[in-house]
Amino acid sequence: MLAATALAEEKANSELQAEQRRQKLFDVLAKGAVQKAEIEQEISNKNLDTEIANELRKDVEKIKTEVIKKIDQGNDEGGTNEPTLQSLSSFARSMLLEVSADLAKPYIQLNEFLSGGSLQFGASSISQNDVGSQTWQSYIAAIRELERKGLIYRRDAVAPHWQISAKGYEVADKV
Repeated sequence: MLAATALAEEKANSELQAEQRRQKLFDVLAKGAVQKAEIEQEISNKNLDTEIANELRKDVEKIKTEVIKKIDQGNDEGGTNEPTLQSLSSFARSMLLEVSADLAKPYIQLNEFLSGGSLQFGASSISQNDVGSQTWQSYIAAIRELERKGLIYRRDAVAPHWQISAKGYEVADKV
């Protein structure tokens, strides 16, 4: 039941992010159309040489294509799509740092029972009954986020047990 709730929450977050990207893309396209019209007007006002005018048009189209590609990839900043500690939620960040600590256990283990659940990561152990439902779901979402970004991986396809990946160590070491 808890896993279904976490998956539903993750799906809703994913849909929200996709809608935000679509809206940003629409805004960029609308703004780009206005700018393209302004450039066309400027080209015709200045009576530019046809070759120069065509080069300007190609440059505008190239820039627009690059911006759309970055937005489509979920990266409108122009950097890489590689995860950073700053790009992680606070729960995911704390879990990653905890599991990557030198003397910590480099895994995350989730145990679910009828009466609640427990979560072990690094040197920490958390009980669902102790933290409450909202905080518990934040931890579950953090596990999904770390897994989706390739910072942890399931050691077994069935068991709820994750190991920190090399990529996870790299991101954690950049502190």
